[in-house]
Amino acid sequence: MESADHLRRSLLHADVASAGVAAVLALLAAVIVARRLSAPVRSLTAAAGAMSRGNRQVRVGELARAPAELSELATTFDRMAATISREERLRRDLVADVAHELRTPVAVLQANCEALLDGVVPHTPEQIASLHEEVLRLAGMVNDLQTLAGAEAAALHLVLETCDLATVVELATDAMKAKAAAVGVHLSRELTPAVMEGDPIRLHQIVANLLSNAVKFTPAGGTVQVRVTRDSRTARLVVADTGTGIPADELPHAFDRFWRGKQAIEATEGTGIGLSIVAELVAAHDGDISLDSNPGDGTTVTVAFPLSHPAG
Repeated sequence: MESADHLRRSLLHADVASAGVAAVLALLAAVIVARRLSAPVRSLTAAAGAMSRGNRQVRVGELARAPAELSELATTFDRMAATISREERLRRDLVADVAHELRTPVAVLQANCEALLDGVVPHTPEQIASLHEEVLRLAGMVNDLQTLAGAEAAALHLVLETCDLATVVELATDAMKAKAAAVGVHLSRELTPAVMEGDPIRLHQIVANLLSNAVKFTPAGGTVQVRVTRDSRTARLVVADTGTGIPADELPHAFDRFWRGKQAIEATEGTGIGLSIVAELVAAHDGDISLDSNPGDGTTVTVAFPLSHPAG
């Protein structure tokens, strides 16, 4: 009997000890898991707090040893923060550009109107015509700014679908043929099907702007060639002209907003936003754009887009 009682007591003590050990292990596991979860959550909370206080540059970054769900949440937060930061930068830049570009025509209108009111200059048809020209210039500038703002907004809100870049380019070149023929420029194309994810309307805008620019700076008798090629991962749009070309010192500024080279200022009208719009829309499609040019040898613009289903 004593042996049975001793066995029961031994088993009871063993159960109590096992339960104690299990409780300690569970507590340790809970602490480890809690720390693993709380550190990433604290990082996310701190980043969100900094963002709410106006810090648009804050990022969570990679969370070490965080669960997959929290890592994905951190990545999503950083993408959101980058988008907000970019939108804010675009707004600031646009306001600065508007102020800079409108300052001169507004100053001219103000000076001329004050001169008319003060009787410094006579109320002649020529003076009224001069004022009218400034008003037209101002209206054209406002329209260009609206176009640029629309392109930047579209870059943030593309309507993506599966489309063939060659089909988009074909439609754009068909629309440009009459304009090119009117100024004596030959327009040719070589198109290879290239299926990609893109916004067909904005892709058409990219092609149309590049073609318009090429035709504008190509003298009569010249050629503008459009090609669409592809490899295993990339669709490429190439627009090459035999125009006046761009000096090497001006190439770095070609995609700057409102920047116009010396030849552009002397030869054509415009405000210099065409290539800026193209660059914005190309970047929105995760693409790259490059420009190669020499004075007298023409200009070649190459745009590369990722294919929707890369081969290999």
